Amino acid sequence: MARELIMCLFLLASNAHADCVDRAAARFRLNPDLLRAVAEQESYNDPGALGPLLSDGNRAIGKWQINTIHLPELARYGVTRSDLMTECGSAFVGAWYLARYIALVGPTWHALGVYNTGPGSKNVAAQRRYEAAVKRRFERIRRERSSAPLVAAAPSRAMSVWRAE
Repeated sequence: MARELIMCLFLLASNAHADCVDRAAARFRLNPDLLRAVAEQESYNDPGALGPLLSDGNRAIGKWQINTIHLPELARYGVTRSDLMTECGSAFVGAWYLARYIALVGPTWHALGVYNTGPGSKNVAAQRRYEAAVKRRFERIRRERSSAPLVAAAPSRAMSVWRAE
């Protein structure tokens, strides 16, 4: 899976027009709405988010709030702190970690709790609160996206115009 992260980060610039969340979700076989719910829960969708400085000197950064404790591991794959402060870098690394935790504990809501607290945490109460919060966001996002119109506004040009472009 680490090799996949490297390949994905190299491909970021090649498909800049595609949505980073959708591409990260597809690459790691995750539901894109679940990734959106995690980003909303973690940072209110702020790619420049900085969490508080923790007692160990680390902090969570970026839209998916990747803890800086992971920087040495990520550096082995060419991922930098500044990559985590970008939309695509944070999305791919967040998806990569979530996929790792799903592989570790199974495709359950508990994988989200582990994403939040880390795999070594015994704080089950914090995990359950996080799982519930992300699940609520996920369900709301799914409802909103399923009720969205196929076309947000009337097309600005007649259909015959596209042939000339």
